[in-house]
Amino acid sequence: MVSSVSDEKLVHNVQLVVVSPLMRACETAAAVFGETCSDASEASLLMKQQSKIPEERAAHAAITLPTGVRFVGHEFAREQVCE
Repeated sequence: MVSSVSDEKLVHNVQLVVVSPLMRACETAAAVFGETCSDASEASLLMKQQSKIPEERAAHAAITLPTGVRFVGHEFAREQVCE
């Protein structure tokens, strides 16, 4: 997903990311729309750097909030199941 979004240069035109407040949705949005960085302040971090634990979690660099992009977690972004 990250490569397909960045290949199309969509990330550079984004001003607002509205995402479900569920952890996995927030992590995916941060990975797709955030910026990788080696030295970031706590205030701009979306995800901290993480080391790999085999068969448990993947490693990734710290991801920061890109300049000019706002992230909003809102319940209306969640999938609705109708009966």
